[in-house]
Parts: sequence; structure tokens; C-alpha cells
Amino acid sequence: MEIYNGEIHDLLDSNPINSRRRMMSKEQKETIQVREVNGEIVVMGLIEEKTDSFEEMMQALHRGSLKRRTSSTLMNKLSSRSHAIFTI
Repeated sequence: MEIYNGEIHDLLDSNPINSRRRMMSKEQKETIQVREVNGEIVVMGLIEEKTDSFEEMMQALHRGSLKRRTSSTLMNKLSSRSHAIFTI
């Protein structure tokens, strides 16, 4: 998942997203919810992908990384503009 401008985006979601603004449909936004369950913060509605090897896991991480928002800064030509969380 990616957190950008206070919004959560599913980086493994293969549904088309507007590539310029990367806006999610209302349905996609309503699917992802942050809740507290038994004292822990849980994000519900994200795609979970089962992998059977290190290589498959790295492929999933790479696919998600390609969807992250980036832009140039004075210090870095391709700086990340978001926070991404990948859990194993």
C-alpha cells in the first residue's frame, strides 16, 4: 500500500487508475478501510498476494514499486512522494 496526501492506495490493484492523477474510483476508495481490531491498526480491503518463493515476493514488490508516485526534487531526480508499506 501507498500513503500519499493522506489517502491509501493499493499498489497491487490491477484495476486501471488514471495515470496522470492516479485517482481511484469511489468504489475503490470505499473498499479500503483503516480500523482498530483488538488494539491493532488494520487496513482492510487491500489485495493480498500469496507467494511461494523469494523471487515471487520480489516480483510483487517490484510491481507495486512501479506504481508509486515519484517526482524530481533539487536533491534527487526520481524522489518518492509517498510512503509505501510492504508486509511479509
